[in-house]
Amino acid sequence: MHRLVAALAAALVSCAAPAALAAPRATGIAWSCHFEGTYCGMSEQSKAEPGRRSAFTRSARDGELAVELTTMAGDDQVHGSGDWERDDLALPPSPDYCNEGQEEWWAVSILFPNTYATSELGEVMDFHHHADGGQANMNLVAEPWGLRLHGFYGDIKHPDEYKAELGRLRRGTWYDFVYHVKWSSTRGGFFIAWLNGRKVLTHHGPTLYPGISCYLKLANYHSPAHGTSSIVFDRVIRGASEEDVALEPLEH
Repeated sequence: MHRLVAALAAALVSCAAPAALAAPRATGIAWSCHFEGTYCGMSEQSKAEPGRRSAFTRSARDGELAVELTTMAGDDQVHGSGDWERDDLALPPSPDYCNEGQEEWWAVSILFPNTYATSELGEVMDFHHHADGGQANMNLVAEPWGLRLHGFYGDIKHPDEYKAELGRLRRGTWYDFVYHVKWSSTRGGFFIAWLNGRKVLTHHGPTLYPGISCYLKLANYHSPAHGTSSIVFDRVIRGASEEDVALEPLEH
């Protein structure tokens, strides 16, 4: 009898005592913009300054609206663009993101509408270093034969690089990018990218230039297109996990 009571007591204690808990995982969306009538604090670089060349459009990936960045013939000489044409949105540099040692998840959805005009070379979005000259830390590049993710690090004047070719550009189709990045000027960094759920780039190593942070730019910035050209952006999100940012399960 005494053995039965003792066994029951032990079982009750075992049920009542919680198992050892793992350290809580940081979750939550840290910043996002769905362009529902607002630019979410992003500044614009365009020929129309101090106004905006961009406009909200109902060609949205999520919600009611998205933002359309448009260049027209002659939209050159914009913030040092030379003969390149530019309409960009920039999220200002901040201690909250894109600094040495910070790990982040990002999502951005991009649509090339029928009004997108192919040029010799163009920037579609980038994480740009906060300094003069040199290549951005990560670029999404458009060329006549397709898209490329292209990263740079090391000596800003003579950088090392990594890249992934993404295939021909398709108009009228949403490109849902997800990035998992640790910003670092040392070997401890990484940059992993998915496109519509498929893993397209894995880089382990530096992702920053030493001593220089970066910031986000959405870009319609290209060599002369000799006409009107537009790119649509929506659902730009920074979070702490895949679940915070991804629209679909990601390939692992």
